[in-house]
Amino acid sequence: MTVALLVLDLAWCLVLLAAEVVRPRGGYGVRRWSTVFPVGMTAAATLSVAAVVDVPWLKGPGRGLVGVAVAAWLAVAAGAALTARAAVRSGR
Repeated sequence: MTVALLVLDLAWCLVLLAAEVVRPRGGYGVRRWSTVFPVGMTAAATLSVAAVVDVPWLKGPGRGLVGVAVAAWLAVAAGAALTARAAVRSGR
């Protein structure tokens, strides 16, 4: 059951990432966090399942997803900081 749920999670993560590539949203928006969070959780789930079920080859995809999640988090956090900075400068 754990592996089946992980497969569904990975499939959904691929759909989510493909949607971001196919129809990117321009600029920063708070909705970007709705992509970052699931990617991070999928990475954590993949690494956890790799350890619990003792499937060492899952560690590679899990680490890859961690890298994607960290890069996405940094990009979205930078966008949030720049948006907040612009709002402070404009007096909003």
